[in-house]
Amino acid sequence: MTGSAAPDAAAAPSSTDAAALPHEARVRRAIWRATHRGTKEMDIMIGRFAEAQVPAMSADQLARFEMLLQLPDPDLQRWLIDPAEGDGDAVRQEYATELAAIRRFHDLRA
Repeated sequence: MTGSAAPDAAAAPSSTDAAALPHEARVRRAIWRATHRGTKEMDIMIGRFAEAQVPAMSADQLARFEMLLQLPDPDLQRWLIDPAEGDGDAVRQEYATELAAIRRFHDLRA
C-alpha cells in the first residue's frame, strides 16, 4: 500500500453522514474506531490518544480526526514513528497537525 492511498469511501461513513449524528455519538464512534484499528500498535497509539483527547474536540477537530481514522494503518504508523518519512506525501502533509498532536501525546521525539 502506498503512502498516498486515498481512504476507501465504502470503508467508513462519509463526513456528511457523520455530521448528521449527534456530537456525543460521533465521539463514541471515533473512540471505538481508534481503539479497534486492526493492529495492536495502532490500537494503542491512536486509541489512547482518542480516549484522552476526542471528548474535548470541537466538531471541526472531530471531523478531521474521523477523516484521519480512514487512513491505512501502515501509513499512519510510518508517519507517527518517523515524522520525516513521507515529507513529500500530500496526504501526510494534510494531516500534519493531527499527526503532531498524537506524537506529542505519546511524547515521541523527532
